[in-house]
Amino acid sequence: FSSSKPKSPIRAAKVVDLRKVVRNGAPASARRVTPKRRPGQGVLRSAGRSQSSRRAARSSGKPRFSLASLPSLKLRAGALSALLVVLVGGLSYGLFFSSFFRVERVVLRGQHRMSQTELRLATAPLLERTVLGVPLNNMFLLSDTALEEAVREANPRVSDVVITRKYPNVIAFDVAERNIAAVWVSGDQIVFLDAEGRVCCDASVDALLEEQVPQLIDLSVRRVAVGDEATLPRHLNYANQLQDLFDRTLPMQIARFELPSAKGPEIHVITAEGVKLLFSLELPAEQQVKIFETVFREEIQDQYESLQYVDLRVDGYAYYQ
Repeated sequence: FSSSKPKSPIRAAKVVDLRKVVRNGAPASARRVTPKRRPGQGVLRSAGRSQSSRRAARSSGKPRFSLASLPSLKLRAGALSALLVVLVGGLSYGLFFSSFFRVERVVLRGQHRMSQTELRLATAPLLERTVLGVPLNNMFLLSDTALEEAVREANPRVSDVVITRKYPNVIAFDVAERNIAAVWVSGDQIVFLDAEGRVCCDASVDALLEEQVPQLIDLSVRRVAVGDEATLPRHLNYANQLQDLFDRTLPMQIARFELPSAKGPEIHVITAEGVKLLFSLELPAEQQVKIFETVFREEIQDQYESLQYVDLRVDGYAYYQ
């Protein structure tokens, strides 16, 4: 037997020191071994993941946005805007400028001193207005405030106005009128008084002829404003008593009353013949009228129209000239 050197050398086995493995924190059997990747394998796997992600996005229903869709969206938005403009313009024309809602009639409801003709004349300037040739007598363009002011200016007796629009072309007016107790004249100022003697509104010269209420002339010629106390209620009451007594017992008519002082103790009656009768508010009206009636029938009837005045302010006496 003889030994000889082998033709190929025998590789020595690699000895693994288990102590070093344990020191590294895990047994050798638990260590993860990452296999080497072949060239190109990682790229293929990455491509595979991208394709699967795209398939998952498509399957999840999420909308995809593309710059190529912008022109289409702009066209749709422009079309919708144009359609909206056309609709708004057509609606505006139909409401404000078509003849369908043009006011054809104004109606006064209820029983009032104001007439239908007065209402029509009062509102005519508003119904006839135009702007650039476009009529403004439209149910939606006419202002309630302007209509109310026009009615009040036309008739000072009107205290309140309620306007009701009956579409498509009728406007109805319900008016409330003041209770006028007297017409007050002071210089060139003419106003209406209520039962308390306060100024309720301005009046006109026509009111002196039209109103069937006492006319009080303020000889002190002072200016009054709406809400002012022009005279005392007792002056109005006394004037009304004298008016009633004359109508029932005497042949002459009262033309007006004069007040030397707005709140003084006397009142003067001016008859239709121009004779002045002086009464005291401190004495009963009926008593003074009775004295005047007696003197008139027994002494001054024939010369009555030539008299200047009859003074009844002294109790039980009458002085005349």
